Amino acid sequence: MYLLKERTMCLTLFILLTWHLYLENISKDKKLAIDYTSKWNNVAIVCDGIRVVGLGDVGPEAAIPVMEGKSVLFKVLGGCKCLSLVY
Repeated sequence: MYLLKERTMCLTLFILLTWHLYLENISKDKKLAIDYTSKWNNVAIVCDGIRVVGLGDVGPEAAIPVMEGKSVLFKVLGGCKCLSLVY
């Protein structure tokens, strides 16, 4: 029971603080979203496997290594967080 109360208090505190941050700062100045979130350095590479560079139509499973390689290049050369999405 004590653990449940502690968890509920933590969740409530987290929600209140993020809500306050949004109301007081980000809602008034949209440029602050870059300062308070990781919006500024996230990239997503999306591929369905139809046009994979150098391989052609290989399907989504075979495109995964290529997309992961691209995400490593973005991370190393661009300094950004990258997520490869293959569907």
